[in-house]
Amino acid sequence: MGADLRIEAVDHSDVAIARQLHAVQMVAYAQEARLLGAIYFPPLERTVEEVRTGAEAYLAAFIGADLAGAIGIGPDPEGLGMTIASLVVAPRFQRRGIGAALTATVIAAHGSGEISVQTGAKNFPALALYAQAGFVELRRWLVGREPLELVRMRRAPTDRSKEVTDMDDRSEMTIDEILKAGWDDHGERPQDVADRLAAALHLIEAPDQVAPFVQLLTHVYGEHLGLWQRGVALLETLRAVPAFGATAVASGPLIRSIATLRFAAGDAAALDALSAEDRVRALATASSAFAGRNELGRAIGAYAEALRHAETGLVAGSPAIRALAVGGNNLAAALEVKDDRSALETQAMVTAARAALDNWKLAGTWLEEERAHYRLARSLLQAGDAAAAEGSARQCVQVCERNDAPPFERFFGHAILALASRAKGNAEAFNSQRQAAMRQFAQLPEEERKWCGDECKELDAADVR
Repeated sequence: MGADLRIEAVDHSDVAIARQLHAVQMVAYAQEARLLGAIYFPPLERTVEEVRTGAEAYLAAFIGADLAGAIGIGPDPEGLGMTIASLVVAPRFQRRGIGAALTATVIAAHGSGEISVQTGAKNFPALALYAQAGFVELRRWLVGREPLELVRMRRAPTDRSKEVTDMDDRSEMTIDEILKAGWDDHGERPQDVADRLAAALHLIEAPDQVAPFVQLLTHVYGEHLGLWQRGVALLETLRAVPAFGATAVASGPLIRSIATLRFAAGDAAALDALSAEDRVRALATASSAFAGRNELGRAIGAYAEALRHAETGLVAGSPAIRALAVGGNNLAAALEVKDDRSALETQAMVTAARAALDNWKLAGTWLEEERAHYRLARSLLQAGDAAAAEGSARQCVQVCERNDAPPFERFFGHAILALASRAKGNAEAFNSQRQAAMRQFAQLPEEERKWCGDECKELDAADVR
């Protein structure tokens, strides 16, 4: 298999793509008909329009600019997870491992659930390929006027028993429960969550369940795993889920998330078809993913581009405002802990923290605003601007006081104000704010104290006399 092979999801609803898929299918099916000795072979009667409007989702294999093969996938009609509805490789590109690579890509995305396929009993190359990939025969039967013998095969879910704990039994869970558990687990076990999502497509029952599913999938496959194209492939299969329905509530988040992951994978034109608002959301989301993977140069570039597109104005309540707030916070936090930060990175850190605060004031509650003041004070301290840091830290404390904040929030407010006072060389203010922070700390339950360790160490090491 050549190094120039690439596999990516394609939009078969585009007539140009549908024509390319159809052309490869026809030459491959003609070859298969000869192999099976079939005079009448129904797949050869398929039209371009049927490909374009079909329910299955496609992954295509490209050699350079040539579409060399494709695999179509969708929900299994008998409820066995997903099914390989079609797998074709153009004859001139055969014997290069393309069919195996396409199959492996589907297994990587859906292997935690069952996968089925059917093929002709005399199609020995296909039977061998599927057997090598772990498929076993279920049954054989005759169809058609000739008749033609078919074989149905099934691949059992990938065995991850060595990694399974009592938290992994999701067999009786709804999609909403799986998503909640996924958000709880994804930080420590992102691959497990990714596998669960791949196996849970059939549980989506309504269009309004697509957006939360897509959000978690994009976050896990992007920021936590960096499997951009694999995430795209899995997202594309959502189009084949009956509940998808191509409604705006389902298609909007899907289109935006696919574009986000494609952009993250290096497709500079992936966002071109998005609206201005969705482009801001995609760029901010990509920036967060890059920051989480310590690709800080890309994170800075994507966030700067998001801010530039937002300059034209976002309507009140736009989800893009929240995306900018989250993206700015994540980027600033990632840059704060970089030891060898350059002057440009320091500037980007402060810009991101300020933008996060500005946007949380529009999209968040007092809690998000208070934490954004804390973030900005942290960034300003890292930038060496103690006076500005003290001002932001003081506002953090004031927001807590106005809203009768719990001790947990007050601890961080007083702690950052103490550290800013220390940076200014104000011993009296430092000691006063440190004492205030520790009074709040004394009121915290044990499960909250574990989040305060870094600040406590800083306060202990920062005695100014």
